[in-house]
Amino acid sequence: MVRTVSTDNDTDVVGLFSAPVARWFRECHGVATEPQREAWPRIKSGENVLIHSPTGSGKTLAAFLSALDGLYSDVALSKRKGIRALYISPLKALGYDVERNLEEPMRGIETAAKSLSVEIPKVRADVRTGDTPSSGRARMVRNPPHILITTPESLYLILTSPRARSILSTVETVIVDEIHTLCANKRGVHLSITLERLEQIAPGFQRIGLSATQRPLTEVARLLGGQNVSSAGGDNGKLIVEPRPVSIVDCPGSKKIEISVHGMSDTDDGDPSSIWPKLIPRVLDDIEGHDTTLVFSNSRRQAENAADRLNAVWSAREQGENDGVAVGSGEIGTGTEDGPFMAHHGSLSDTLRRDIEEKLKAGELPALVGTSSLELGIDIGSIDLVVQLQSPKTVTQGLQRVGRAGHSVGETSYGKIYGTHPEDLIEAAVVARGMQERQVEAVEVPRNSLDVLAQQIVAAVAVQDWPMRELYRVIKGAYPYGELTYPNFEGVVKLVSGHYPRELFSTLRARIHWDETRDVLQQLPGTRMMAISNGGAIVDRGLFPVVLPDRKTRVGELDEEFVFESGEGDAFMLGSQVWRVAKIDDDRVIAEPAPGALPRMPFWRGDFPWRPLDLSEALAEFRAEAAGRLMPYVGEEETPAEVVEWLMSEFPVDEAGARQIIGYIRRQIQWSGDISSDKTVIVETYQDSIGDQRIVVHSPFGGRINGPWSVAIARELLERRKIEPEVQVSDDGFMFRLPQGDGASDVEFIEEMSGESVKEHVLEGMIDSPLFGAVFRQNAYRALLLPSLGQFRRTPFWLQRLRSKDLLAIAKSFPDFPIVLESYRDALEDYMDMPGLGRVLERVQSGAIEVKFVESDVPSPVARSLEHNFIDFWMYQWDTPKAERGLRSLNIDREALAQLFRNPDAPG
Repeated sequence: MVRTVSTDNDTDVVGLFSAPVARWFRECHGVATEPQREAWPRIKSGENVLIHSPTGSGKTLAAFLSALDGLYSDVALSKRKGIRALYISPLKALGYDVERNLEEPMRGIETAAKSLSVEIPKVRADVRTGDTPSSGRARMVRNPPHILITTPESLYLILTSPRARSILSTVETVIVDEIHTLCANKRGVHLSITLERLEQIAPGFQRIGLSATQRPLTEVARLLGGQNVSSAGGDNGKLIVEPRPVSIVDCPGSKKIEISVHGMSDTDDGDPSSIWPKLIPRVLDDIEGHDTTLVFSNSRRQAENAADRLNAVWSAREQGENDGVAVGSGEIGTGTEDGPFMAHHGSLSDTLRRDIEEKLKAGELPALVGTSSLELGIDIGSIDLVVQLQSPKTVTQGLQRVGRAGHSVGETSYGKIYGTHPEDLIEAAVVARGMQERQVEAVEVPRNSLDVLAQQIVAAVAVQDWPMRELYRVIKGAYPYGELTYPNFEGVVKLVSGHYPRELFSTLRARIHWDETRDVLQQLPGTRMMAISNGGAIVDRGLFPVVLPDRKTRVGELDEEFVFESGEGDAFMLGSQVWRVAKIDDDRVIAEPAPGALPRMPFWRGDFPWRPLDLSEALAEFRAEAAGRLMPYVGEEETPAEVVEWLMSEFPVDEAGARQIIGYIRRQIQWSGDISSDKTVIVETYQDSIGDQRIVVHSPFGGRINGPWSVAIARELLERRKIEPEVQVSDDGFMFRLPQGDGASDVEFIEEMSGESVKEHVLEGMIDSPLFGAVFRQNAYRALLLPSLGQFRRTPFWLQRLRSKDLLAIAKSFPDFPIVLESYRDALEDYMDMPGLGRVLERVQSGAIEVKFVESDVPSPVARSLEHNFIDFWMYQWDTPKAERGLRSLNIDREALAQLFRNPDAPG
């Protein structure tokens, strides 16, 4: 049950707290913010609470102050051993930041107590993450803090330790910060079971969730609260699932934000590299006009590039040169190290990242170039401007990033977005208006994830014996598993208890013992080590640590493919510093500083998530409206002022950006008569520069729809032409390449494809796609079927893929193999949107979406943009060897698969 509350209650809620806490708060903060006024009465009454309010509105203090008040009011606190409040952060850096920020109220409350002559106990807080040394972990077990700050993965490890888990039996409050980052992925699914396991040793603890960007709130509240599970009685063993009550405090409008989108004049529509020599000086102008600026990029490589280019232009200005200085090609950096700009991203070591953050807080850096590693609630000092390079890709991410500016209560957040090409500008404009209107994207929690279930079953059994039905009841208490059927649960138990022949593949050996006579699950030698050595939902990507010649001091990490392309003596850029490869070992890169050398820019192969469906729909509607307004002016040479003014009045876009967008759409209409939108799909055919035929489907519905649509069309082309085309997919369309000399292609069948035929094509073609091989590898890793070579040994990525290929070749012979079922569910439901594609095809069939066919000698402006700016969005093309893609057959139990889907319309 979810209770939504939002009132205009101005009562002095600070009076709910003890005298020392109330005095400190009034002296330090004056009056409570809206989220605090709404949340504190409910938190103090013991309710589970989800707080939704903007960055800088005081929600973290809203969650913590009640817990602190309870601790300081407990006169017997010193005699009670155990953790009372648990703070869970998705980022280790955010956890360390919260620990520092807790010091101020704790010191202030102690000072207030002395001034009031009130005796209060000493409250201690500590941090436990993967970086905590073994000595610190052991000390924590002997003398646990009252407040523990940790991550989802570290909480899982504590619960899986027979000794350490005892310190959690006293937990009364659990705070989950930035909960939106966990909702739509398997980290959130994993945490939901971990919290239900915690419920077994600390029943009835209070749950508080925090986020500035979350929708729908009811779905997030369900994930936070979990479910009470009881027996219906009788002999059928049916369980009744009832959501735990969660009160929603919704205060979305209490933070001001000013956002603007900026374009560049006289740039090549299709080539984003031409923009950087003009863009970087403008970003430097922004930095010089503000006290402290945060510059966001969408990738680690782009962050390194931007910092390097900023330093080069800054250095040229310092020497009296103009801004025309070479700023690197993207592959090769300038190597300028004497500038004040640094890159911050997740592939730097924790020590280096914290050092950079402290320099920014201390005012030693005028700006910092970062990625998503800086977009959450980390306190990085007084930021007065956020600059975003290219579209932030989602409204949620845009709000999180711009919210870093003016982070304090009552301040306005200022942000600028620089588009680098017309399609990027269009997306940025739609995102920026969504940010103004707080239209964050809806999240869907993955359901019935069998890989996470396998891991958590092993972890639970590692610390105690479990009757099968009782463990099933605990699992169903987690919201993602509320509809899990007992046969699917039993199938996973069979997987981890050795019911598949281990002689076929050694890792199919039993992780636990299933005493079928008593129907009890028991641990085996090695059960706990397997669970803790390979735990968590974040899969191993085989990255190489970069260390100094002492082989201990960690600098960061590099992608395996980049390392394989490097040799001893090569220079590379990492953390805005130039390093030279001294030696490459099997499990690490030894590097030494190389100032002055010309470095290569590293790359990291990683997931680039598809554009959310709601944003794609808004963007498609914008394209239709813009095209409609432009139609009367298509034949004119000048960009129509009326349409430019409309765009600037409806969207926060400057004149240069508006003219770029309008000019781009007009050229596309001149070329093909229309532009793709929610009313039009364009199928364009032409020959590329080497004579190969290209088929480009202009579809703005996002990669989760374009991906499966491309698979179905590729299968149809294969059946009709007996040739397998190469496929590339993006959020704005997809492209096929047919071999040279194959002649013109019949593509009219595309508008005749039905939803049912597409479903069958996708199911038939799924095993041939790079997606399935990569998803299976990740799921097998989570399910403990591809364990690491050792707790402290790196497993090469190529070896992971080879072992995964071998396992899949065996697993496909079992129609009910749980990880094959899970990989199908994952691919078809989480990575693809089959129901959404079905709705698009229905609109095509009904005529609501018109399919237009265009044949040309050279690509249209949109097709050129797709060619130039394609970043291999079909995200697993790099992740699967040819042998894995060559598998042709797979038996699948469709009835078992259908039980796993959240949507009854999904294929099964």
